Amino acid sequence: MTLTRSVSIFSGRYGLIVINVNAASLQQLVRDMYDASVTQLHLYDGAGQDLFHTDPADVAPKASKTLASESVSDYTGWRLVSEWNDGKWITFLLSLFNVWLVLGLLVCALALGWIVWMTRQNYRPIRNLVAQLERYSPGSGPVKDGDERYGGEFRYIHSMMENMIDQNSRFQLQLQQDLEVKRNFYLYGLLEGIRQVGPEEWAATADQHGMYPAFGKAFVVVLEIDRSAEWRRTYGQEEQDGWKKAVEAIVGGLTEQAAGCRVWMLWTMANQLAVMLMSEGDVPDEAMSALIGEWHARIRADLPFEMTIGLGEPATRPENIHDAYQEALAALQYKSIEGNNRILKHTGGPTGRGEVFRHLQRIDGIVDLLRLSDAKWRAEFRSLIRQMELDRASREDIGQVMNYLIFNLGRAVEGMSAEYRRLWSTDIMPALAKTLAEVEMMGDIAHAFFEALEAFEERVEQSRESRNQGVLIKEVKAYIESDFARPELSLDYLSDKFGISGKYLSRLFKEEFGLKFVDFLIDLRIRHAQQLLSETSLPVQEISERIGYSSPISFARTFKKIVGVPPIDYRKEKQG
Repeated sequence: MTLTRSVSIFSGRYGLIVINVNAASLQQLVRDMYDASVTQLHLYDGAGQDLFHTDPADVAPKASKTLASESVSDYTGWRLVSEWNDGKWITFLLSLFNVWLVLGLLVCALALGWIVWMTRQNYRPIRNLVAQLERYSPGSGPVKDGDERYGGEFRYIHSMMENMIDQNSRFQLQLQQDLEVKRNFYLYGLLEGIRQVGPEEWAATADQHGMYPAFGKAFVVVLEIDRSAEWRRTYGQEEQDGWKKAVEAIVGGLTEQAAGCRVWMLWTMANQLAVMLMSEGDVPDEAMSALIGEWHARIRADLPFEMTIGLGEPATRPENIHDAYQEALAALQYKSIEGNNRILKHTGGPTGRGEVFRHLQRIDGIVDLLRLSDAKWRAEFRSLIRQMELDRASREDIGQVMNYLIFNLGRAVEGMSAEYRRLWSTDIMPALAKTLAEVEMMGDIAHAFFEALEAFEERVEQSRESRNQGVLIKEVKAYIESDFARPELSLDYLSDKFGISGKYLSRLFKEEFGLKFVDFLIDLRIRHAQQLLSETSLPVQEISERIGYSSPISFARTFKKIVGVPPIDYRKEKQG
């Protein structure tokens, strides 16, 4: 067979390519590529003639043959056909393949349907959960797939779960805080005696407060920050809270290391930590006291401030907790005398509280001397301080005596001139009040009071010396103090002697010393009479004459009015 095609080669317009193809050679080349016993290969030209099989018997395909594939050339239009020699088995296998294909597709469809059904069944609890969460958070509104607020149900569930976990954490924290407040309130009631608890109630409630159900023994301790006013000025509120937690950590940490002990702490005041140290009963008192000593030593070593510890007697029953707490506070009252930064134990011995009234009586004399600028007030004040130290006066007693001094001195200044009243109200009295509020030690209080009172006396003296009438009134006062025994001593007598009006003299005396001339003269005579009654055995009549009274009856009446008892009884009391 021959193949031709027109092409432009030499002339640029006409040309022809001729190819002769030997069909037998082509058939032999292709025959090596397949098994003739299984398949047949046919090449048909455009006229439908089989170029590989020129024998007419081979041209018509056998009935059992099955077309396997067919390919057509776009250029020549020839067809290349391959056939199976025995097509029944192939057809059978192909039909089986179709059956399995249909079965596979059916199984896939069933599997897909089952997946969809199971997904819907399993998704129903999710929808129910979302619905419950929506009811739990009614303000959120219904959630749909792809909701931009949450990104769908799963993100919504995640968001709500995080919210619930956060709320639960806050609830747990609030619960712990409520339990701590309840525990602190329970302890405060025990300490202050507001709540009376017996052994049965203690056993029922102690466990929930972290204490031993069986009440063995309890030491009630009060730790007080020394120089608390200076401590508050040095540290801000956050720093103060931090130092308080440090104190609690020291007490709690050392107690945890001690076997058989538990501790309960409460800041009852800004500078006082109340601690109840409990044991089950088998811990000796010496071991408990040693543990408290370890607290104090660690605080001294680790903290930049000092603390004094008050220790009461051990409580063996819940009803005794209040008494033990009061004893610890009472022990701290003597820090002013004993010193700070130490452990003060309640001894139960006699104190100086019974001497307070006697100290108050001495205040009246000090105020009179200071008002009159008599230097003897210094010796009297020092003697009062020494006596209070010997009597082991508590901080409460010291405050009571010093407040009485401030009150009486203020009342005396009220009768003096406006200049002295202003000096007292703006400078001296606030300084004394601040000292009482902030200073703790007896020596420091006495020193501050002494300096303030000296400053007041000096400024009063400077004011008097700067005025003519001030010099004059000092001369009058000095004359009265030296000649108070004259029976004729009176305003008229002084008016004639110093050449001024008696009324003017009385007013000047009142402005300078805060009391009337008559009251000053009577007080001077009675104080001298008290000295004679205490130190001599002179008759009352003679004493009355020595101090300027012409009538013993008048003297006795005035003495009883001022002192409170007749002269005879006063002598018996002083001389025994």
